[in-house]
Amino acid sequence: MTKATVSRKSNGGYVLVIPGARPGDEVTVEIENARQNIASAEIHEPDSMTGDKTKDRRG
Repeated sequence: MTKATVSRKSNGGYVLVIPGARPGDEVTVEIENARQNIASAEIHEPDSMTGDKTKDRRG
């Protein structure tokens, strides 16, 4: 598991895509697929999420 703070900017050119997370959210994620400059992750634990916390935003 990895802790991440969601941002609109990449960190040094590396992009982490977290469906259901919004800029400003702090989440613990599990990396599902990683490549040289992009990775996708699934939210494992919403540490601090903005907006409606009771609604599942993952679709």
